[in-house]
Amino acid sequence: MTIKELVPRDELSIADADALPGDPALAEVAQDLFDTLNAIPHCLGLTAPQIGSPLRLLAFDLYPRHENRPLGPLVILNPQIVASDGESVRNEICFSLGGTRKHVTRPERVFLKGLSITGAEVRTEAAGLEARVLQHLIDHLRGVTFDRL
Repeated sequence: MTIKELVPRDELSIADADALPGDPALAEVAQDLFDTLNAIPHCLGLTAPQIGSPLRLLAFDLYPRHENRPLGPLVILNPQIVASDGESVRNEICFSLGGTRKHVTRPERVFLKGLSITGAEVRTEAAGLEARVLQHLIDHLRGVTFDRL
């Protein structure tokens, strides 16, 4: 179990390395992401750049402290939002900004594609909290925090 310190916003970089299925580093980075997010109260997801890795990889768990969670922990490699619709304004928290909260306008629903850690294609539609978390994390992969939106 490795809990990493989060990279400060000013040092947060763009994820410039595609995560390749079969890369031996993937499992370790994914585990570090989950260990770290589970150690941060109220954290629902993290990206590899937030813990110092250049890989385009995100990990999220909307229900990390619930035994009977409807959606388990997920890792998505090289995620891309291919479409979106609707709009909502909700409060978000960003741990790369020391737990700062801000109301952020985002699409209410997104359509995403990427790869699983095993290389299987992932195509999913996300709405509500799930869509918001994924958009927030994909922003981090681009080196963007919500204070710069």
